[in-house]
Amino acid sequence: MKRIKKEGTADLELREHAGNLSKTSNGLENYLKGCDLKHLPKNQVELQDVATKCLETSKRIQTLMDRIDSTRGGRIVRALKMRSKKSTSDSLEQVMRKYQDTMQTHILVHLW
Repeated sequence: MKRIKKEGTADLELREHAGNLSKTSNGLENYLKGCDLKHLPKNQVELQDVATKCLETSKRIQTLMDRIDSTRGGRIVRALKMRSKKSTSDSLEQVMRKYQDTMQTHILVHLW
């Protein structure tokens, strides 16, 4: 978020991370939806739920970054807009990382 304040542009690293998580979560969610839900173990149902939440959160982050980039005006205007959305972006980033950690834990436990 520091870069957004200084340069008035969206954080490319956060955007890329959210995009990668969207792809991964979407793929995992689609795979699990294709499985027979009646025979899906409880931990995989939980993993599907976490993947869905991670996908939703990463899409919200991408939408926020798009809004910042599409703001008319110079860096100062974008920086001011970002400052007003800072708490939203920080909390979304924390939530996304929490879901990512949970998803990774579920996958590791499943592989173990």
